Amino acid sequence: MEKKRRRMHEPPYYTNYSPLRLFVHNVVTSKYFDLAIAAVIGLNVVTMAMEYYMMPLALEYALKIFNYFFTAVFILEAIMKLVALGLKIYMKDKWNQLDVAICRTDPFPVRIETFSLL
Repeated sequence: MEKKRRRMHEPPYYTNYSPLRLFVHNVVTSKYFDLAIAAVIGLNVVTMAMEYYMMPLALEYALKIFNYFFTAVFILEAIMKLVALGLKIYMKDKWNQLDVAICRTDPFPVRIETFSLL
């Protein structure tokens, strides 16, 4: 109980942030950012569900472009949260740990596809 009371009188962790980092923090911690990321996740699921056997090359190319876009958005989200929260606070949240795991593995298929084209 004493620890909670002491923590209540401490200033928030973001008081010494620069104006740019504080702006990124405000963006990342807003509910609209979470809603936008949830919408992107939903669109990603839809595009992943559109794949089928012997699909036209144009659709295959479009889905590949969407995959690149979604990968970039998810990596940008992770970087923005890391900048805004710092590594220690960022890694406390289990969802952020999952994001890091996904962002680390997601670019590998993109790299493999790029090397197969060479």
